[in-house]
Amino acid sequence: MAKIKFVGKEIFKFFSSLELTLAALSALALLVFLCTLGEVQLGVYDSVKIHFNSWFLYSRPILGGYHIPLFPAGKLVGIVLILNLLFAHFKRFTLSYKKIGLWLTHFGLIILFVGQFLSGSFSRESQMTIKENSSKNYSEDPRHSELDLIDATNPKTDTVYSIPQKLLKPGQVISLPNQITLKIKHYALNAAVDIRKNNDAAFPDYSLIQGPGKNLEIIDMPLSHDDNQPNMPATLVQVSDHGKVLGNWQMSEIIPLPQGIPVKGKNLYIILRPKRYYFPFSLFLKKFTHKIYPDTTIPSRFSSLIHINDPAAPAENRNTLISMNHPLRFQGLTFYQASYAQNNTVSILQVVRNPSWTIPYISSFLVALGLIFHFLMRLKQAKFLS
Repeated sequence: MAKIKFVGKEIFKFFSSLELTLAALSALALLVFLCTLGEVQLGVYDSVKIHFNSWFLYSRPILGGYHIPLFPAGKLVGIVLILNLLFAHFKRFTLSYKKIGLWLTHFGLIILFVGQFLSGSFSRESQMTIKENSSKNYSEDPRHSELDLIDATNPKTDTVYSIPQKLLKPGQVISLPNQITLKIKHYALNAAVDIRKNNDAAFPDYSLIQGPGKNLEIIDMPLSHDDNQPNMPATLVQVSDHGKVLGNWQMSEIIPLPQGIPVKGKNLYIILRPKRYYFPFSLFLKKFTHKIYPDTTIPSRFSSLIHINDPAAPAENRNTLISMNHPLRFQGLTFYQASYAQNNTVSILQVVRNPSWTIPYISSFLVALGLIFHFLMRLKQAKFLS
């Protein structure tokens, strides 16, 4: 029992130590520095993902493809800082109204770290591209793809079977409920498309390729880390119906067109496209407005007049204007005016789902309130002593 108490005291002493605070803050500063340097080669998204949305920074593949953790990344450093704040709080501060300012300040900092952890783990960004006088009930993730098999046999509704990107590995076999089997023969995270010139190419087997893809050649390319030039995945898929091989289908996100699969009594299509997030409501773009400063091409204002159509809640149906600094918040999603295309007839909205978006505001309020309260208490104490 005494040994357990001793170990407990040592653990409490370690996590409440000032040395751990300084080490964690130093590690955080180093991560910020490394992340900034990494943006040159990796881009903002990948650099932040590696340095702050991971538990460790890993080495290059060694020892048969294994990665060795080299340094704690943002998630681990954040957890350590939260534990350090909690343990130090209970070690150094007493329950007294004179210390309430410090309690509120530290509690606000703890909430801030927790909010950042939740945001990095559960937030999601995607894009919605809408043409004028049309509606859409989904957004797309430009950084992740999915392989979709679309069953359009029913004239009223389509049944979509979505296979996420993490399953698109060579040799992976996916069996679907409609007795269709997909075998991934090749997958590239980034690839270029060219007109096929060599009819005797060894790989992939062009003699079995069906549909428009048989005239194309998929060329694997290095991964792009440029935020303005996203990767374009491509894949070669073998399709079977009740165990009978129907052929191979070659697809790329560069050519986002569904390809038909000949199955008797069914209307089946297959497509490789950005991952979709469907909503229980739709947005209709009534008008897109784009204004520029006089005698320049610099946009001064662009906005989208949107009509919300929610079948489950007709009272929520209304017109709303989304502009550069005035987003739409609806059902846990935030729609920002991001860009435009096709001669100002297409609006591009950035769609953000962040369940913890209010936490930074709560944290800032608590920290400010704590500092004000602490200042007033110290001022009162100084007047008393004088």
